[in-house]
Order: sequence, then C-alpha cells, then structure tokens
Amino acid sequence: MTIQPGELWIAEIPFTDGTAAKKRPILILWLDSRDAIVAVVTSAYG
Repeated sequence: MTIQPGELWIAEIPFTDGTAAKKRPILILWLDSRDAIVAVVTSAYG
C-alpha cells in the first residue's frame, strides 16, 4: 500500500497532555522517505 499526497487516512492523534488518543481523519500533504506533513481534518471552527 502506497501513501500519496492528497489522500485521506485515519490516524491515532494523541491528546496534548499525553493521557490518551483518538482516531481522526488526516490529509496527507507531503511525504519523503522518512517524514510526513499532514493536516488533521476537524469540524472545529474558530
């Protein structure tokens, strides 16, 4: 399976306090052999 920029995936996103995590959709923005830049998809508006 190959991940490509522009795809939506589900990832475990940890809480900022590190106590837990939730599955959330992410958008793959950029990849190289070792790193990825992603955006968490949210309905929060602000």
